[in-house]
Amino acid sequence: MKTPWRTFSERENQNDLLSLIKNFRPSKDEVKRLHILLYGPVGGGKSTFINSVNTVLRGTSAIPASACASDNECKSFTLEYKNHSIRRERSKEFFPFVFTDIMGMEPDKNGIHVEDLILMLKGHVRDGYKFNPCSPLTDTSSQFYNPNPAPEDKVHLLVCVLPAHRPDIHEEHIPDIKRMRNATRDLQIPHVVLLTHIDVLCKKVEENVMNVFKVKAVLDKIKDYGGKLGFDENNFFPVRNYCRGYLQQNENLDKLILITLQHMLNYADDFTHTL
Repeated sequence: MKTPWRTFSERENQNDLLSLIKNFRPSKDEVKRLHILLYGPVGGGKSTFINSVNTVLRGTSAIPASACASDNECKSFTLEYKNHSIRRERSKEFFPFVFTDIMGMEPDKNGIHVEDLILMLKGHVRDGYKFNPCSPLTDTSSQFYNPNPAPEDKVHLLVCVLPAHRPDIHEEHIPDIKRMRNATRDLQIPHVVLLTHIDVLCKKVEENVMNVFKVKAVLDKIKDYGGKLGFDENNFFPVRNYCRGYLQQNENLDKLILITLQHMLNYADDFTHTL
């Protein structure tokens, strides 16, 4: 495309973006760390995105979130509700945000339950809860049920992770994602979409991931998913994770991940002032 479908500041280089993230602090005193929850179909890249952010911020390859490399569309590799903090480089301190990795949405109504997701949004699920494909968490006496969530326990940003390399979304997942849109609307929680595996859509993106904003195939995929799920185009953030041949850090991958992370933190931080 002659004109990019989304613009960003060309003056911001990787070091500028990295400095902004490293100096970030939540602006609400009662919230010491932001809570970002990732959900979506199996194999979309939720765990791999967490690992990619870790890699960019720490400056070294890191795999705190277990991820499956088989791209299996049927079974989730993540089975527990797991919070992932990112340690600062050569420090005992952590960044003031946490990613929550959860079971994926599986075909045939297996996998994560929407009822569990809604409980997570409200802060009622504790770290370590093992998902039950047969039923959601209903036992309020369970050690994994948090009856009195603090502002920091609640989700401050919900992220739907969708893969660009698949032909379409499973029809049975569409109502569940729409339910989550309605739930976040009612709770006023910001809700965005990560579009992963973008390099598969175009050779130009595979060569240089920062070409993504000039590629019509990526925009077409965003319009397709947005139309089916009800998301505005501005809610989508295309990323390429550290996988498939990237053992060393890549400046362009870093920059795109940092641009996305900066927006995510801003959205989450703004929401904390409604609590």
